[in-house]
Amino acid sequence: MDTATLARRLKDHGISVTRRTIQRDLERLSSRLPLHCNDTSKPYAWAWHEGGGESFRALVLRVAKHVER
Repeated sequence: MDTATLARRLKDHGISVTRRTIQRDLERLSSRLPLHCNDTSKPYAWAWHEGGGESFRALVLRVAKHVER
């Protein structure tokens, strides 16, 4: 997903943030999470590494269950 699309989706949920802020955040997150940027053509697109999104979703669910206790 490109940052313009992500910015629009966030705005639809009442969150206003610049595309540049999203770019910076994704760059930082990619050093800690299984994210990668396809920069072979513009607009650059961000995605989970293969299988990475599933492991991250599993982690989020485990944290959510822990918080509910």
